[in-house]
Formats: sequence, structure tokens, C-alpha cells
Amino acid sequence: MKPPKRVLIVDDEEGVRGMLADFFDTLGYQSISARNGREALDLIEKRHVSLVISDIKMPIMDGMELLRRIKATIVLESKPPLRKAPNGTSASIWLPILSLS
Repeated sequence: MKPPKRVLIVDDEEGVRGMLADFFDTLGYQSISARNGREALDLIEKRHVSLVISDIKMPIMDGMELLRRIKATIVLESKPPLRKAPNGTSASIWLPILSLS
């Protein structure tokens, strides 16, 4: 059985998490949320996540540190680029950051 499409929303503001969860629910995703990067990493270790949406400025662990740790610890399958970046280079480097499945 294929795992569900699950989005992890990471933001220190509850209202933003709720608004984004409502939006992604309408797109067919199951939404889970975290208040900071540390909570997000804990959830990623325990549950399958298809997509991560993260704020940048948060307490405890900010979004950039979360990104660095995801890239350093998650082994991802090689996928072809979705499109070319505006400067003509491959955009595939962004796929592991945004799409974890």
C-alpha cells in the first residue's frame, strides 16, 4: 500500500499552521505540524512525509537549520528535475528540499 501524501507544516505561529493545513487538506494531503525545526525533525524520523513547508524565523531551530539537517540526514531517491531554473541550470537540487517522497 502506498503511504498517504502527508505535508509537514513548520511554523511557530499557530494561525499560520492552521491556515496552511486547511489549504493542503483541500489538495488531498494529510497535514501534520510542528512549532519549530526540532519538532519537525522528530516527526520526520517517525512518520512518512511527502512535503515540508517551513517558516524561516522560528525559535529553537530555524527553517534554514532544519533544511540543512534534512539534507544531511535523509537519503533520497534520485529524481529528474521538474523544470529548468530561470538561469538555465537544473532545478533538481530543490526537489529533495521540498519533496521527500
